[in-house]
Amino acid sequence: MKVPRLLHAPCIASAMGLLSLGATAQSVSSFTVVNADSNRDLATFTTSGTVSLTTAKRINVRANTSGADSVVFTEGSSTRNEGTAPFAFKGDSSGDYFAWEPKPGTYKITAKPFASSGKAGAPATLTLTVVDSGDGGGGGGGGGGTPPGVTFKYELVLGHDGVPDPDDNMATLAGYIVAKRAQEKAGSRVKLLGMVYGDTTEARQREMLGGSNGAVANYAFFKKYTVPALNSMGFNDFYDIVSATYSFDATSLTSMSKGGAFIAQRVRDAIGSTTRVVYSAGGGVNAGAEAIGWLRNQGYSDVQIKNHFAIIQHSANNWTLATESKARSLAGPFTISIENQNPYSGEGKPPVKVSVSRTSEAFAKSWSVAAGTTSAGIPNFRAKRDVSDAGSHHFAANTPVLEANWAKRGPRDQTSGIKYSQYNTAVMNDQLN
Repeated sequence: MKVPRLLHAPCIASAMGLLSLGATAQSVSSFTVVNADSNRDLATFTTSGTVSLTTAKRINVRANTSGADSVVFTEGSSTRNEGTAPFAFKGDSSGDYFAWEPKPGTYKITAKPFASSGKAGAPATLTLTVVDSGDGGGGGGGGGGTPPGVTFKYELVLGHDGVPDPDDNMATLAGYIVAKRAQEKAGSRVKLLGMVYGDTTEARQREMLGGSNGAVANYAFFKKYTVPALNSMGFNDFYDIVSATYSFDATSLTSMSKGGAFIAQRVRDAIGSTTRVVYSAGGGVNAGAEAIGWLRNQGYSDVQIKNHFAIIQHSANNWTLATESKARSLAGPFTISIENQNPYSGEGKPPVKVSVSRTSEAFAKSWSVAAGTTSAGIPNFRAKRDVSDAGSHHFAANTPVLEANWAKRGPRDQTSGIKYSQYNTAVMNDQLN
């Protein structure tokens, strides 16, 4: 009985040694596509994946390894050795990735890991499909349609001017509900980021800050009713720029309005990723124009900005009356213009009552004040049942429609605009009651 035990003991030890060696052997676990301009990771794949040139035109590929001291890459007839981490297909300088500008097509990239002893691990291969962005470039057209194989997420910022028409009193409430309902849907790719209030010309901003007129009353409604109503539903991301001075050629974020700086940073972070930022401007587009100016000064191209940022606007009056002239020329090529929403959700169209259970007590009270059925307690306040700006927000939150029109850019010509009638009384009732 003793002999078999002595014979089997070395075998068990050898097996344990082999397991130990296998656990620490050099290997390639996955590949990460990197934006070579920003050095940010775009996507990680194990054996295959698709990347779009709308996400980044200059990329690199990193082999993610375990126990490797070097990696030999092969692609087609080319071979290169990377002796230090990160192990980059096209090389790097201390983590600053060198750029590869591939044409649309399929590339098989093989990475073979080596230990310092020269022992090789098993090679891994990534089949990378590169698709075209379909971007027509600058000017009023182009803007980068949604390429096949890429699923974008959309970050939504709502804008309101606040003057001189009191429609924003109700539209700020309805617009929030539009975005909230879109975000609540299963599988939604929409996220509400914030609300900019007071995006209009500096002359009209001054109307909201002094005197005893309707503009002052609108601003008072925003502070007394809109903010508490949306706070009660868990929303706190307001950017009040009523007292702001715009900077359309800014080199620093601190010189811009808070709304413009917020949008600029979100777009900057989206570039080179699968995120897009949408500014639905229920009034002026000054905050969006500030963001564009700053991004250009940071070295981002118009193609990069268009691929990840769009301004939505529904009214020619908003374009001409609520937007500074510099902002119009700056924002025009980045704007998706839809038809005037007043026939579908304008004056007299919204329901008078809303359900407390579907919103909140504070929201329902604010809605009642905006509709004129409850006293506002604000001098010179005028109620108006008009949520037409929320029609723009509905378009911005309607992902399939937004993506189908993503490349249709250009300033308003007073008459034209993408046809859109999906936000109407029936939809409002469904969302509010």
